[in-house]
Amino acid sequence: MRIGIVADKYKDPNFHILEKTAKILSNLGVDVVYPDQREEHRYVGTGSAFKHSWDGVDIAISIGGDGTFLYTCREIYGKNIPIIGVNRGSFGFLAEIDSENLETSLKKLIDGNFTKKSRLMLDVRVIDLDGKLIYQDYALNDAVLYRGDISRIIPCELNINQRYIQTIPSDGIIVAGPSGSTGYALSCGGPIVDPELDLVLVTPISPHTLQNRTYVVKSTDLVEIAIKSDYLYQPYLSVDGRMAVKINNEQKIQVRRAEKQMEIICIDDKEFFAELPGKLKARGI
Repeated sequence: MRIGIVADKYKDPNFHILEKTAKILSNLGVDVVYPDQREEHRYVGTGSAFKHSWDGVDIAISIGGDGTFLYTCREIYGKNIPIIGVNRGSFGFLAEIDSENLETSLKKLIDGNFTKKSRLMLDVRVIDLDGKLIYQDYALNDAVLYRGDISRIIPCELNINQRYIQTIPSDGIIVAGPSGSTGYALSCGGPIVDPELDLVLVTPISPHTLQNRTYVVKSTDLVEIAIKSDYLYQPYLSVDGRMAVKINNEQKIQVRRAEKQMEIICIDDKEFFAELPGKLKARGI
């Protein structure tokens, strides 16, 4: 078995948990590699384990917070590699393993005492008025159109299945999959849904109206967001919190269910809603 590890050096100072994880796995006869070489994830060491590829990896382990987990999901998307997270952030919603139970959990993982749960991924695209693809990315949590550093309300034109719904004056719009209901959408008044459901949430950010709430749509629906033609500024699109791209009024954002899902490994059969109050309390909510 080969396991690829991605760790955030800011959440795991000196890569202490990464090294502990690698040692436990190696003692269990696992081939450990470190495919990601971005600055915040680069683990400098010696030996043949320091390979820069996901080729041949059976399981991905993310060590850090939810941001590291989401980044790793993007890196392995389409490679048929399941993922499990070791939490080093606040009480994360996505990570399965607490670092205090690391050895016990890893032993269960290698012994095959786990289940896999499929999570919906979002295919996020930006196209121009002629339908030309400008940008494409994939998200487990959400795609967010937001105003950035310009204090101007964005007139967001919402279309579902190429049918105009309404124009929502707001600070932006969040299009979230079920895993993203406990992310940014939650802080904007969106509902909490079971992450295994097959749906998409469309939540306005600080809408300048009296009636706008979250739209809950089928995962097969095509959600499109455009900006009114007389809006002269350029808001931003961020996908799972990654680097944002500027959007103008001659482009539109398309969000749909991605072709493939993400497989999340669960060591213990935890009930999502039973765990939720503790996680929210840990975040001060």
